[in-house]
Amino acid sequence: MGAEEHVSGRIVNIRAQADERSVRQPSTVDRVFSIVFLVAQPFVAVAQFLIVALGASQWMDGSRSIPQWAATIAYVLIFLIPLAAAIATIVMLSKRRIAFWVPLLAAVLTSMMVVVLDAYGHSRDIF
Repeated sequence: MGAEEHVSGRIVNIRAQADERSVRQPSTVDRVFSIVFLVAQPFVAVAQFLIVALGASQWMDGSRSIPQWAATIAYVLIFLIPLAAAIATIVMLSKRRIAFWVPLLAAVLTSMMVVVLDAYGHSRDIF
């Protein structure tokens, strides 16, 4: 009878049951971590903003360690990337998808951007 089986007078589609079980549903742990990462994102973004602002500020001798154009781009991306990640996370959670990795990836991406800018500010010979 293929993928169908008679059980107590009902026809049960075995493939449909297997497909339902194979779809990964987010667990409570995923929801908790997604919410924790979403709440932590603004604090991380503000800390990264202050790090970039300190590097882009003008020192007493009139020099800047990070060029103003790079700092401006970093300011925008530091807040846009987590905002996009927050929207994507909320949409994924509403569709019952695993979403903890989205804000985590956004934090890692913006942190890497700040580290590269900070390294550039300390040693311009890198680039």
